[in-house]
Amino acid sequence: MHMHQLTFIGPREFEWREVPAPKISDARQALVRPLAVSRCDLDLAIFRGNTPTQQQFAIGHEFTAEVVEIGDAVSTVKPGDRVVVSFQISCGECRMCKMGLTRSCESVPRLSTFGLPGNEIEYGGGFSERVLVPYADHMLFPIPNGASPIALAPASDNLPDGFRLVAPGLARWPGADVLVLGGSGAGSCGLYAVATAKALGAGKVDYVDTKPDRLAIAERLGANVIEQRIDEQTAPLGPYLITVDAQIKEASFYVAMMSTAPEGFCTTVGGYFGPTDMRPPWMGNYFNCITVRNEMVNAAHELKTVMPLIGKEVLKVTDVVSDVFPALEAQERLLDSVKPVFVLDDALLAQHREGSS
Repeated sequence: MHMHQLTFIGPREFEWREVPAPKISDARQALVRPLAVSRCDLDLAIFRGNTPTQQQFAIGHEFTAEVVEIGDAVSTVKPGDRVVVSFQISCGECRMCKMGLTRSCESVPRLSTFGLPGNEIEYGGGFSERVLVPYADHMLFPIPNGASPIALAPASDNLPDGFRLVAPGLARWPGADVLVLGGSGAGSCGLYAVATAKALGAGKVDYVDTKPDRLAIAERLGANVIEQRIDEQTAPLGPYLITVDAQIKEASFYVAMMSTAPEGFCTTVGGYFGPTDMRPPWMGNYFNCITVRNEMVNAAHELKTVMPLIGKEVLKVTDVVSDVFPALEAQERLLDSVKPVFVLDDALLAQHREGSS
């Protein structure tokens, strides 16, 4: 049996291919049918050719799905359930997973994911008719009643990534002011950080960017928006107890660190490709006793907290999705807008259009 799968061929080039459909071969597995797929912030850099990626791969690592079939050992989901799928492959049982470090699961090759390059094992991607989930009880999260599978497609990665940018700081400093330096490097992660900050009771939440579409979303989420370019000449802002660099540029990371108040938390969203001349203000950070973090999200671990907040309507994220398209338009639309979502289920797409009209 074969199925169609969207594949990254090279910068700005994608192709629907016919590939073998996956089958359950282990009692812990589940087979799911993707419903909606969102473009991750990292995807945008890869698709534009801004990363060293050369290989072809199945795309789509942020997606919601319907459970089609489960192995005999699966107990937390059943066929027909709609779920968020954690983009990182993790077992939930090894030493690292039990510590909450699900990005470093010891049961699979390091940094195993759906829909990204560099995997030692090909796990497929969300732009497919079927996806095999290796550890269903740990990696699948039921969608709360009333929540949209379209709005929650980013919950696989960028939504919990935005959550972890500010949640630890707010746990330490409840009601603290937050600064988010938004930008194209992580267009939606910074916005999810804003949504999280508002949900968790932050004080003032300032969002800095230059793009009107992202500024408008941040304002709808409740941020005080500041239209300003961040570069090497930008003076420190703040100070703020919690700062976020979502531009993933040397200048913005430096400004974020310099804008962090003593005892505060500064986090950058992503990594830097290639050599860098950045000279962090380590002595100032030392004397100010600030925590600086540069890390990947532990998606499955964070989703254990994020999904209940969504179910209780404490964390509201529907405004971040900027556009909704049919999946068949993905080849032409993958580079469009702030946070596009592509729908593979015709009934779900019709329901969305009816609700938006």
